[in-house]
Amino acid sequence: MKGQLSTIISLLKNNKTKKKIAFIITSDEEIGGYCCKEILKDYTSKLAVIPDASSNFNLVVEEKGLLQLELTSYGTTAHASEPYKGDNAIIKLINLYNELLKIYSPPTEKEFKTTINLSKLIGGDAVNMVPGTATMTLDIRFEKSDSIESILNNINKLKKDIKVKVLDQGPVFQVDENLQIIKEFISKAELILKHKVKIEKCVATSDAIYFSEKNIPTILMNPKGDNWHGPNEYVEIESLYTLYEIFKTLL
Repeated sequence: MKGQLSTIISLLKNNKTKKKIAFIITSDEEIGGYCCKEILKDYTSKLAVIPDASSNFNLVVEEKGLLQLELTSYGTTAHASEPYKGDNAIIKLINLYNELLKIYSPPTEKEFKTTINLSKLIGGDAVNMVPGTATMTLDIRFEKSDSIESILNNINKLKKDIKVKVLDQGPVFQVDENLQIIKEFISKAELILKHKVKIEKCVATSDAIYFSEKNIPTILMNPKGDNWHGPNEYVEIESLYTLYEIFKTLL
């Protein structure tokens, strides 16, 4: 993302436009991602551009929605040598997670489907005790055939004695590629790229979901690169110059 941001900074610094443009840098993705959501409570626009998701100048027209949950279970403490006298709160959560995986089977490869990631599991006070309380954090990315309501209903049906707290949520991102403003962008991008722009869905979630919630058409396009959030994450420098030229057509 640093490469894309530097490209946009250079673009705005070196070009004049009569259009009113807001350049928003959010830096809280790893600690909640609330900046953009809060900004859009008081701000709107005719178009949003986010240099995120996918790669190779593909245009993303759909991203999964977001549901982050904190689940707390309560059991009964006992000595570890007599587990039958207790009720293990951690096991309750593990059992619930395994039941959820039967409904939302994990993909074995890149696939556009609802996924559930067990991000954190905390419980127990001592090694020699059956834990009486435990907390599990789930990061759920859902596609449009599912919904926040249906997922929460499935959890409540499985375990009514587990407390569920919603940490964050956001809708599925969708943009109509046949909107005039999007069609014009695609046409100009293809002239620069000298090939057709590939239209695709992205398994990730970005700030685009919050623009989608406000019905703001959003362009999601990234330069060439790969391994996002991995140790070998990279962006091809030359492709940043191409991104510059493509975004310049919007000024």
